[in-house]
Amino acid sequence: MSSQEFLPSQKNSEISDSTLSLFGELDTEARAEAEQTAAEAPLPENEEDGVEELTEYLFSEDRRPDSEAGRFDLEGYASQAGAVLTDPERLHLFRAFADREEEYGFCWPGKRAAACAARAPFKGKLLCRADKSVNYPDSRNLCLEGDPLRSLLSLRERYAGRVRMLYWDLPPDGELMSKDLPPGSAKFSGRDRDKFAFYSQLYSCLTAAGELLEERGIVFLICQDSFLAAAMQICGEVFSGNLLGVFPRLTGKTSKAAVDINKCCDYILAYAKSSAYVLNLPVIDEAGFCLRDEYFSERGFYRLALTLDCSHLEYRPGLDYPLEIEGETFYPGPSYEAYLQRKQGRRERRDWAWRWSRELAEFGLANGFMVVKRSGSRARVYTKTYQRAAIRKTDSGYTVECSPRSRSFSTLDFLDSRFGNGAAKKELERLFPRRIMEYSKPVSLLKELLKLAADPDSTVLDICDRSGVLGQAALELNLSDGGDRHFILCQPDGALPADSPAFRAGLKTRCGLSQERVRRALDRIKEHNNFAEAWSDMGFLVCEVE
Repeated sequence: MSSQEFLPSQKNSEISDSTLSLFGELDTEARAEAEQTAAEAPLPENEEDGVEELTEYLFSEDRRPDSEAGRFDLEGYASQAGAVLTDPERLHLFRAFADREEEYGFCWPGKRAAACAARAPFKGKLLCRADKSVNYPDSRNLCLEGDPLRSLLSLRERYAGRVRMLYWDLPPDGELMSKDLPPGSAKFSGRDRDKFAFYSQLYSCLTAAGELLEERGIVFLICQDSFLAAAMQICGEVFSGNLLGVFPRLTGKTSKAAVDINKCCDYILAYAKSSAYVLNLPVIDEAGFCLRDEYFSERGFYRLALTLDCSHLEYRPGLDYPLEIEGETFYPGPSYEAYLQRKQGRRERRDWAWRWSRELAEFGLANGFMVVKRSGSRARVYTKTYQRAAIRKTDSGYTVECSPRSRSFSTLDFLDSRFGNGAAKKELERLFPRRIMEYSKPVSLLKELLKLAADPDSTVLDICDRSGVLGQAALELNLSDGGDRHFILCQPDGALPADSPAFRAGLKTRCGLSQERVRRALDRIKEHNNFAEAWSDMGFLVCEVE
């Protein structure tokens, strides 16, 4: 639609020098004067709507004539508007510009081109390689060789909204996934070019992969601190700010490098596609559950960890009431006299009260969730914590829900040596006679992420696989819990350095290295477990993305 359709009449189209200066560089004093004039100058009658429409038109995302560096091109707007606005109308447009130029965003040269590339149709084809595949053509596991973005676009038609978990282990040095530079970054050189290109590839791949993710799906990114801020900005935009947590992961406690600060961790970023995400929280530790009662068959063992009364919470009169149990009356705190003093107003900000409301306490008492324990002359009320039961509140009141109890997942749960680089090294030694791979994450870490974010029958995807660790983790987890997880590995192709251990071992490409790891993991599973192939999908199909 032409901007002329939005413009009011052309009366008073003579433009003064002071008005034209509004579209140029204004010093502080001139800008303040222009804003004051704009605030005091009313628009011509019946023309305000036309200017507002013009403002929306000029500032719409697909019309902004930005320079490549992301700055506003004021002269471009001046040429679009032409010499057809009155002075008050131009001042109104300037006010709109003054408000919008402060918009928040993480921008870099090539971002808009990266967004377009992520939404482009896939016009290539997939060539299945039976000679590289295992269990061809029956396996549903996929290894896609080629540019990761094109691999993701090739999956859109079949897998849109069907992937439960995305995983991406970002390279520690910001290594590009493709030899082709994204648009907008080629004209730069050195560190700036590589940084802008890496941001563009990160943005475009996450955008394309997000279309494959289920509404309840989760994405995990692993990055070092040098890319943490940029990764969080990009993920926040792509996944609408649905940050679940930032988990530090212990990589190792010592380093031989002579540095001022020894970096012993990297970071796992967890984002959800939407608020409908689902986490499979770990079952609560059974240690300490050793007591049993008449509800044992359905609720399991229980433990007594908490008293019903406490003094460390902020005092609320509604939680300070007498409770009758088997003909005996109990009060929060050490004595009935202290209860009377609190009721008379002589109490602290934090003072004795019950943890449960009167309604909840009555329900818990009637359903066996309380017990009285005596120590000397004092008796106290304890609440039972069952292995497989808890009280839940519903719209109609309280109910007993019988299911395994879970615990919350802590952001410190990955500060354990079993998730570190040392564990990854030992796992690789079980598959390869010599060290042939760098930067692999431990299988134990990927198993933990899979258990947390994916169901036993889910499809999981590695956006840029360089080690095959997600494939191995899915296969081994299927073996341990009887699941039927399927994996998709998008593997950027490229030759391995001639001086690398993997090349000397006969593996020529990155894809070949990753596939060899999954192949050896399959062989090891079959060898040590008398594995029946009909039990699960024990293979993968290799497809070249052309």
